[in-house]
Formats: sequence, structure tokens, C-alpha cells
Amino acid sequence: MLQPDYAAPNALGERVPTLTTWRPVYAEVSTIKAREVDTAKTFAQAVTHVIRIRYLAGVEPTMRVAFGSRQFAINGIIDVDERHVELRLFCTETK
Repeated sequence: MLQPDYAAPNALGERVPTLTTWRPVYAEVSTIKAREVDTAKTFAQAVTHVIRIRYLAGVEPTMRVAFGSRQFAINGIIDVDERHVELRLFCTETK
């Protein structure tokens, strides 16, 4: 599930980070491969996983991916061959 970085006000008016589901999607989650390391380093040094999903307009690096009980922060996004067919999300596992 893709989750935007959203902050909602609590009873005191403070903005508290809240996880909301933007869109459930089918995904392939895999650890980063040796040939993807150079690409991943352009986004962040700590990229640990690549998540592949079908192209979906509106996916942003400020979002998170929930995969079961695991959480991934998106560090960078590549539209493979700029064909709007597949997105590769370069992520860091946070939970």
C-alpha cells in the first residue's frame, strides 16, 4: 500500500504524522542487486530495497510503502524507460 506523508491535527492542534492508505497496489519487493547499486546511490546511500509496481501517476518520494508489517521510505523513483508501464521505487526499510 502506498501511504502519503500526512500530518493531522490532534486535540491540542499539534500536527501529528498519520498513516493513511492512498492506494493499494501489487508490488514486487526485493533487496537491491549489485547492478542497481550505482543507480541507488544517486538517491541515498542507505537504499536497501527496490520495489517494482505498475506505473501509477502521483507517486512521490515523500510517500511510504507498507508491505505487511514492514514499512519502506521511498528515496527515489524511476519510470522505467519513461514508458509509463513500470515504476521502480528505491527504498530504505524503516520498520
